[in-house]
Amino acid sequence: MNITEKAIIKLGYFPFMVEQAKDGTYELELEEVASAIEGTSEKIISFLNSQRVTTTTGYIPVSAAVKFWMTEAINGNVKAQSLAFASIVECVERRADSLFLSEEES
Repeated sequence: MNITEKAIIKLGYFPFMVEQAKDGTYELELEEVASAIEGTSEKIISFLNSQRVTTTTGYIPVSAAVKFWMTEAINGNVKAQSLAFASIVECVERRADSLFLSEEES
């Protein structure tokens, strides 16, 4: 996969390196995904294997990262709960922004 863009985004107070591939998909850095909730690379790799997600670049699809955080949140990880909450808030706000900002431009 050829990466075209890299940037740092914040979800709540959590910074993440995000890459955009040429096909337009986004990926997060595996170690940051795990460490944000005080997880280990072994734990997330085990999770990815159970989901049949492979990575050779050290980055994983956003959907896999969020599914990992949600699984950890359900299992009682408070940091994962906070990150899942921040992700949902960001999603709703981004959709609202796109709606209202497009109306202002009209």
